[in-house]
Amino acid sequence: MVNQTNAMIRDLAAYKADVYTVNNGRIYYKEGDGLSDKIHYGYRTIWAYFHEHYINKKVSVNELTKQMVINPVVAAFSYSKLPEYFSSILGVTGTLVSMSDGQKKILSDDFKV
Repeated sequence: MVNQTNAMIRDLAAYKADVYTVNNGRIYYKEGDGLSDKIHYGYRTIWAYFHEHYINKKVSVNELTKQMVINPVVAAFSYSKLPEYFSSILGVTGTLVSMSDGQKKILSDDFKV
């Protein structure tokens, strides 16, 4: 819970830098050539909803309430550890020729490639 509290505080300080549009009481962020209300930037979006409700009066209390959630991180993993779960590596990318000697050593020592 401490990490979530830290994320809330960090995002409170950062949400005003985000560019969004309020349309029909919902926050829309740019997506490609259009706008989407399906995009959320963690607690920054929640703070934006608070701002738009209490300061700009563009979001209803009902919509604000829908957005008030805590997003706990329940799992995390490292992509570099995935090969350890398999008995063999069947292929690697064609970019190996551009790798540094240190990167090649990691592939050789850690992943047996």
